[in-house]
Amino acid sequence: MKTAKVKFLILLGTSLFFCKNLTANAGNGISYNPYLSLPLTTAAATTFLSFSLLEDKLAPRKCRWCDRNAQGLDDLNGFDSSIRKNLKWAHQDLASKLSHLTAFGLLPLGIISAEFWMSEAPAHWDRFVTDSLIIFEATSIAGVIGSGVQFAVGRERPYAHDLPAAERLRLPDSRNTSFYSGHANLAFALVVSSGTLATIRNDSLAPYLWTGGLILAGTTAYLRIASDRHYATDVIAGAAAGSLIGFSVPYFLHREVKYSTEKKSMNLMNLGILPTTSGMMAEAEWRF
Repeated sequence: MKTAKVKFLILLGTSLFFCKNLTANAGNGISYNPYLSLPLTTAAATTFLSFSLLEDKLAPRKCRWCDRNAQGLDDLNGFDSSIRKNLKWAHQDLASKLSHLTAFGLLPLGIISAEFWMSEAPAHWDRFVTDSLIIFEATSIAGVIGSGVQFAVGRERPYAHDLPAAERLRLPDSRNTSFYSGHANLAFALVVSSGTLATIRNDSLAPYLWTGGLILAGTTAYLRIASDRHYATDVIAGAAAGSLIGFSVPYFLHREVKYSTEKKSMNLMNLGILPTTSGMMAEAEWRF
């Protein structure tokens, strides 16, 4: 999982090398200031990468949210218990590998390809790089926040939940980073940030990007439950957090806001008299 995250960050981070002269004026509804955004993106990406590499050292040794009662007996809520029972695969390692493939392979590749196509690169290379940087920024921020929550909450992962205490302690400390799902968080941050950019730009391909991206992100979330790495509440929370950040970064930080300098007319109502075949007609027009 660490290797997949590192490859994912490297894949998206390559766009940083092309940004200096291409993003000063993004245009078409998007504003990007590299002198403000690049330090933020770099700091977030570096922190997220550090968190990923040091996950076993930063994760709590003992679970803080164990889903067991004071007697050490199972106390998992009915919702998570039912979904886990029905969706967990017999071949959990396969489901885990497939979730890595969708979250850190198919989704980034699909998003980058879609951005390349929509920007008509290389003719409009500046748009492709700008959008890639904004997506990378949103995903990095989502990753930092998600990792921080995992370390702070310390929820025990499902695969460790049923094991005897002695066996649990022999597992890496990352067993206590279940809430919330990092895969779902990153997948939805990727899709929603790219979809939001395409929507702001009124791109005709935006509906297809949303549809295909959300299907892949949803598949990733499902596979995290099937692999017994997360509970349903973990992936729901991860999807919600990733979506919120994926929307907020492009919409609130990079949406171009135009202010009109035109003077508004003070003539709020016009009156007129018009001739008709049967007489005269009065006409009134209000302006707001």
